[in-house]
Amino acid sequence: MICNSITAFMLLLVVQFSHFIKAINIDFFNQLIEVNENRLLIDRNNLLISDSNDATIFKFKLQYDYNDFISDLVVIDNLAKSNENQKSNSILPYSYDSSTNSIDVDITGIESADLDIDIVIQYSSQLLKTENQVISSLADDIQSLYFPIHKTPLTNYHIDKFERTLVKSLVDDSKALRFSDQETSFISLNDNGEYINKLSITDVEPNSEEQIDTVNVYFDFNKPLLTVTKAIRNVYLSHWSNTIQFDEHYIIENDVPKLAKTFKRKEYMSYQSMKHGGSGLALSQFEAVLPKGSFDHYYRDDLGMITTMRVLHHPRANFDTFALKPRYPVLGSWNYIFNIGWYNKLEQFSHFLSSSNGNQEFLLELPVLNGASDLIYQNMTINVILPEGVKIKSIYAPDLNSLPGTDKNPKVEFNKFENLFDYSDDKSTEVKITYSDVNINSNLLKIENSDNKIFVKYEINNFKVYHEKVLRLALWIFLALISVYLLGAINDNLRK
Repeated sequence: MICNSITAFMLLLVVQFSHFIKAINIDFFNQLIEVNENRLLIDRNNLLISDSNDATIFKFKLQYDYNDFISDLVVIDNLAKSNENQKSNSILPYSYDSSTNSIDVDITGIESADLDIDIVIQYSSQLLKTENQVISSLADDIQSLYFPIHKTPLTNYHIDKFERTLVKSLVDDSKALRFSDQETSFISLNDNGEYINKLSITDVEPNSEEQIDTVNVYFDFNKPLLTVTKAIRNVYLSHWSNTIQFDEHYIIENDVPKLAKTFKRKEYMSYQSMKHGGSGLALSQFEAVLPKGSFDHYYRDDLGMITTMRVLHHPRANFDTFALKPRYPVLGSWNYIFNIGWYNKLEQFSHFLSSSNGNQEFLLELPVLNGASDLIYQNMTINVILPEGVKIKSIYAPDLNSLPGTDKNPKVEFNKFENLFDYSDDKSTEVKITYSDVNINSNLLKIENSDNKIFVKYEINNFKVYHEKVLRLALWIFLALISVYLLGAINDNLRK
């Protein structure tokens, strides 16, 4: 009897869930996938949905694993966005369902049964794979990358009509995309690198990933694939000298195919001559963009001074350039490990806010990084070392992504920094901000906005910062001189 009751209850749940799934219908599903210069895939999905009266969530199946390949995702309610009074509610919340690799979009706040939503997804560079793992010579410099897509969309609901457009927005000579052998379902739309499905797909039924075939999309990308596997940025503030010091440590790997044979400089020079000085898939020069007005630049290599350094100042621009040229070009799977550093005036980054009772309040405004272009950062650590006697009031570290429930959000820690010859209890405060597995392009981090900056509001005591350490050092010197004098006097007395 109990077994029959449980069975009936389970059947009721299945029927209710089936009714919930069938209640929503996707009238039109338009997908646009863009390959861009930042080695990222942008997937824009526009869905016109009907019959969502009784639904509280809308399940959207993802093409790729949420934790491994998605670096940013946002859901937009276009109807609320077009309404001036509801613009603040145009971003819809969602949660990730790991059992089905889908997101559950909360639609409880939408009164209409008809929905018009955009789901914009940014995939990390790890989704892109090189077609070849090895090249026979430096002249074999045509590099193809590829990524897989499903031929039809993954869905929990019936889709009346589905259309897909592929766009390759790369600055190169070839706009062409290529597809897996015998794949004929895509046609070129125009000369701008846009491709569409030859025919619209209609009446797509709910499906699973096992039921859908995939096709590989290939494109040429004849540049180095530089990944910063580890970056450490140390920032030292000195109100005494009115300077801020930046010291950066990089481990960069070139992810292009390996060279099958031993590297020979003669062949490389011959290749450069043929390419009019170009280096093809190899990294021949690293250029970091620095804040304007930088000075006292330095660098060091982990394997010795094997890099040529040059600093360029651009008076009419708002930046300087730090150019490094390694002795050997960085080929496929080679690492380039080095440190660079420089100084700027503190007032460029630390802004005075107020003063009261001998205390001054400042706001430190730091970019997450300066660095070079076209780098994919995997792991970053930013250490901000503040002067002795500083009291931190607040700190803001950008997330660099909008994914809920992930470990990609920054980890902020506070430590005491040991200065040389500083034996007082008042140590410098170190703010340590760690980003792990972010997989974000440096081009996006260098955009001037508050989402790419770290803000630290802090308070300093004038006496501790400007006078206490000097008095402490003077006291030590005085005690040392008195000790020498007394030891000399004792020695003279012993001789008598």
